[in-house]
Amino acid sequence: MSNLTLNQRQQRLSNVLLAGNLYKSHQINKSLGQLTKIQNKFIKQNEIHHKEKMGMMNKANLIAEAQLSLQQNVEFKKHLKNIFFELNEEIEDLISSKKLTIIEKFFKSATLMGLLAGHQIDHKITDDLKEKKYISDTIKKLNRESEKIIKSFKKSDKEDLEEISNILTVDEEQEIDKLKKDKNYKKSDITKKLKSWYSKAVKVHNGIIHLGLLPESTVPSTEELIKKVKTGKFAEYECEAYNRVYSWDVPGKSYDENIHSLEKRFGIEDLKKIFEDDDLFKKWIIEKFKAPEMLNEINFLKMKNFVKASKEFSKYVAPLAETQKGLFGWKEIDLEKKYDEISKKYKKEIDHIRKYAKKAFDVGFSEASKDSKKIESKISNLKKDIEDEKVKTSKIIKKHPFVATILKNRTKENDKKIRDQEIIDEEINKLLMESL
Repeated sequence: MSNLTLNQRQQRLSNVLLAGNLYKSHQINKSLGQLTKIQNKFIKQNEIHHKEKMGMMNKANLIAEAQLSLQQNVEFKKHLKNIFFELNEEIEDLISSKKLTIIEKFFKSATLMGLLAGHQIDHKITDDLKEKKYISDTIKKLNRESEKIIKSFKKSDKEDLEEISNILTVDEEQEIDKLKKDKNYKKSDITKKLKSWYSKAVKVHNGIIHLGLLPESTVPSTEELIKKVKTGKFAEYECEAYNRVYSWDVPGKSYDENIHSLEKRFGIEDLKKIFEDDDLFKKWIIEKFKAPEMLNEINFLKMKNFVKASKEFSKYVAPLAETQKGLFGWKEIDLEKKYDEISKKYKKEIDHIRKYAKKAFDVGFSEASKDSKKIESKISNLKKDIEDEKVKTSKIIKKHPFVATILKNRTKENDKKIRDQEIIDEEINKLLMESL
């Protein structure tokens, strides 16, 4: 089980109660939604009006003026009355229902309080004294019923509440996703993939892919190129192995596909897919592959063979490389034969790059291994928790079917933002603190 603090669990439960809204299909929820739309509409209208007439006004005054307009709006008053009529009906149902368990009553009352708080609905929403009293009396009634529900909890009810709270607040899948985004976990995963990538690459045409690690020479001096590499400015360090994607014709189709040159020609994925993070690639190319040192040693722009090797490699992995223009017109090129010729012709250059590449691909980010193993252990434990939770959840749902509704609605609403979360948390936390 995840080691969440009580406060963290309370905060998560408040999120879950709203995302898994037990009143999602109820008229109360629909009316609250309509009320919020009207409020936003009036604020927007006031904003446009004052921009045209008076220029920008401060936000507090804008909202206050919109609120005054709202209070006189017939549609707004209609929805407000509906909400509190329905709310009173629901409270009466909570009081009198023999079908609802005390646990379901608790979750329903907590959800209602959270919805009101989240939509900022209280007696201040109107200036009409009768409406103010009706709203105030209804909210007090809901609070009294909530307190009554909590006081009636038996030991078994508290145990069920704790179990449901654990099921709803601990989202192991979300925690696993979060752990997998950790830099050290990503580095360790990249290290494994780099080793696998290189073991395949070295077997392709006597290591010709090493030439794909060379940058294009588009700056006037070795020193300037090295400086660009060190500072991470890679506009001048485009190489076939990382970021060269071409548009390729798809036989029999009327469209092109963007495919990396190495993948298309040799069936080797590009390094960008492995890193998925330009910053990590920059770190690797400088610190592990040691590109500045390599370029300095071979004096890149002066050693014409390296430039020629890089350009010739790029020429024959690009689209339409199968046909080249010669002295007597266009001719078909046997690319497999051409790759073997290039790898033999530039064996010395390939071996020089290999010296740097072998260690870089073998070592990767090995320094992240220790932390990564800890993360892997946590992920493994969380996966075990998921399996355990399946059994517990099944038992709880049989006893309290409404939990299935919360879980189902939570899944649908998982990516939506929850308004005024601090207020909602405060309301539900009060209930939980009293009950646990």
